[in-house]
Parts: sequence; structure tokens; C-alpha cells
Amino acid sequence: MSEISDLEQALLIAAADADSRAYEPVKTSESAEYGLEKETTESEINLEPQPKVKPKKRSLEPNDTSESLSKIRKGYADVVASHYNSLEEKGIIERSKSRIVYLRNFHNWIKSMLINEYLAKVKENKKQHNAPVRVHDMCCGKGGDLLKWRKGGITHLICSDIASISLEQCKARYYHMKGRSARERGGGNIYSIEYICADCTRARLREKYSDPSMKIDLVSCQFAFHYSFESLPQAECMLRNAAECLQPGGYFIGTITDAYDLIARARRSESDTYGNNIYKVSLDFDIDKLIFSGHHYSAPNVTSN
Repeated sequence: MSEISDLEQALLIAAADADSRAYEPVKTSESAEYGLEKETTESEINLEPQPKVKPKKRSLEPNDTSESLSKIRKGYADVVASHYNSLEEKGIIERSKSRIVYLRNFHNWIKSMLINEYLAKVKENKKQHNAPVRVHDMCCGKGGDLLKWRKGGITHLICSDIASISLEQCKARYYHMKGRSARERGGGNIYSIEYICADCTRARLREKYSDPSMKIDLVSCQFAFHYSFESLPQAECMLRNAAECLQPGGYFIGTITDAYDLIARARRSESDTYGNNIYKVSLDFDIDKLIFSGHHYSAPNVTSN
């Protein structure tokens, strides 16, 4: 059996084992083995101790027209953009000091495997040798996957994001990578690129392409698709942007938060806030009155630890 097959089998076994546990809390011994803290109460993460209570009873039914809900929905895109624009750009040395550096590296490895697998499928489907490969990196952020696209040998990349400052940092990374490639022996050509600063959940991105008739081979959206579920129209817009320009036989790949796990942890904690000394999640909705979209939660510092 190949190395990849062994890996896939191991992941399947791990997934089946996790599923059989039905989201049971991680045992202290298991946490210690992997260097993680057990889930704690608010007092253990240096917050004001709070009695355990049922999650807030706040209805988010479609006919909820409360002033507070209206303000949240109206300003949510600005909140997201401001959050990512405010994140400090850190170099490799600083990022290596993070408490979750190994978890970050693991996530990055998974993302690399995902990208490599589907770029290989795209190229296999190309009838013409060395045919151009075009990719759309939706919600690209600061361009954390630029090097992956270079190693994947793509021809053209579209980078779209709601945060203008993040997009500027993405541009700087690309030009730095391009300059370094030119100086390297046998560096060769690097893919062309275009940038779109827009809310992918509200704007039709095709109209902003340099060539609106362009066909895309692969669309990638990493750790951002959940933002579109602020409302059903936004989710539909996001899906349209992901699929509208895909080639027949093209692929969409993405990573999204596990809503089932978020809710399961809230039920176990019997509170609308839970976490440990690494993360904290606060829910702004009633877990007993779930609808398709519009449920907000916050996870401060998750993107900066």
C-alpha cells in the first residue's frame, strides 16, 4: 500500500473513532498527551467566574426585526474587514513563537495536500499538454497560499478578499516571491495575478474579473466560507461566485468551521461561552432555536495566537 493510501486509511480510522465518541469531551490524559489543556470554565481562563446557565434565549427567526439584530447584520461585513485589516503582519520567526505553531503547521500541511491533490486532478483532465491552469483564491487574506500555487505550477491566479489592507499585504508577498524567483537559478516564470477587493458574499465577482469570460479550473476558499451564512442571499451569492466561472469538470475546495462541534460543545458546557487557555468561543444565539443562517459567534484571538 502506498504512503498516501496509508495516510488516508489512518485518517479514516481516526474520523470513524471520533464519530463513535459522539463529540465526548477530551479526557485530561488525552489532552496532556498532545500538549493541550482540557476545556475549562471561564474562571480558569482568567475571566470573571460565571454560574453555569443555559445559553441566551435570543431568537433569530427571519421575522426578528429588533434594532440590535439589524445593526449586527448591517455592520457585519465591516466588522470582518476591520478585524483582518487590524491583524499585524508577522514574519516566520514571530509566527514560530506562537503557542499553536504545531497546530498551524498541521493545518497548513492539510491545506497543501488538498491543493496538490486537486491541482493534479485538474491537470489530468487537461487534454492539451501544458494547458493553462487558472485558480481563484476566494477570501485569500494576506496570501498565505501564494507559494502553494507557485509550487503547483498554475498559470493565473485571482485573489479576492474583503479586507483591503490584507490584500495589499498579499500583493507585497507576491512581488517579493516574484523577485526572489527571478534571482534564483532556474526560477522560471511565475503565474500572473489579479486582485479583487470586494465582499464575496454580496458582490458578483465575475463582473470584476480582468476577463469576465474567463473559465476557472479550481476555486479555493480556506477558513472563510462560514461568513457567507450571515443570511441565505449571502450564502447563495457566495456559492454563485464559487461556481459561476468553473470549467466543466472544475473543482471547488474549501475548509469551514464544524458547526456541529460548536453546538455540541455549547450543550456540554451549558453556557454560551466556552473554551480553554488557547481559545474562547462566545455564541450570540439560542442553540435550541437554530435556523439556516444568521447565527453569530465570536472567537477572539483565534487568528492571532
